[in-house]
Amino acid sequence: MKNPKSSNQFKHRFFGNFAVKALLFTITLLFTIVLLNHSTTGVSIVPQSLRPDIKVRNIINTLSVSPSVRIVKDPRNNTLYYLKRNGEIYQVNLASSTRTLVYNSSNHNISETQGMAIGPNGTIYLVGNADLVNNQTQAIIVKGVINSSTRQRIWSILAKSAAYPKSKTAYDHRFNGVVVSLDGKFIYVNSGSRTDHGEVQSVNGLYPNTREVGLTACILRLPSNSNNLFLANNRATLKTAGYIFAEGTRNTFDMAFAPNGDLFGTENGPDRDMSEELNWLRLGGNYGFSLAYWWDRQSTTISQL
Repeated sequence: MKNPKSSNQFKHRFFGNFAVKALLFTITLLFTIVLLNHSTTGVSIVPQSLRPDIKVRNIINTLSVSPSVRIVKDPRNNTLYYLKRNGEIYQVNLASSTRTLVYNSSNHNISETQGMAIGPNGTIYLVGNADLVNNQTQAIIVKGVINSSTRQRIWSILAKSAAYPKSKTAYDHRFNGVVVSLDGKFIYVNSGSRTDHGEVQSVNGLYPNTREVGLTACILRLPSNSNNLFLANNRATLKTAGYIFAEGTRNTFDMAFAPNGDLFGTENGPDRDMSEELNWLRLGGNYGFSLAYWWDRQSTTISQL
């Protein structure tokens, strides 16, 4: 028979150890919650202006489940809008520090948006992407034109791309940045790379030996008055149609025109120790991605690998 005293001692040790472990677990959990809460809320750090003639003030907090991806200004009246990834568009009232939801995916029919711009006549342009079967994606570009009679915004498709393969990595940049020419006649749309630095991304053999494709790593120029354009996944076809403005851009996530009409774009560099770029984008230019070069010391020439 078991010794009752020995059994009781075992129970005391067991429950004593359990209580200590439970206490340590509770303390660890509470400490983790405090750290997570601190990292989420943090200390409010206010940006400081370095010029006495520029003042900084907090207008509004756009934090929500869907991240904010763009902030744009209507050139007609300087009204600010911001875009959520889920397609929601908010108008900002600077005087009252409030916002108003003005459009969402039920209006423009894009549920995943990454780009937004407003033309000189008030037309809103949105750039989005849709996931398709076989790990493919499709770009969708829409415009919201103000009806001169009703003053209501009418949404329509400006362009759609053919399906093209994703890489199933963090480097699927897809279509995102968009800017309108100063005269409002064209929109310039960035299509980011599907690779980090031009490496093969076959999606476990689904797309053998595939690096970039016809629709990736380029900037397209499309007439703003277009309707239902089809963007083929073929670089030669896109060039023949006059849609390719520049090539060799890894991911020009944002672009802007200078007052004289020069177009500039910010370039997100690869996931290694390389500099970001600010490019002066010109028609027909090739900005190097994803070409590799080596210096031939014998002939002092640059050779393309």
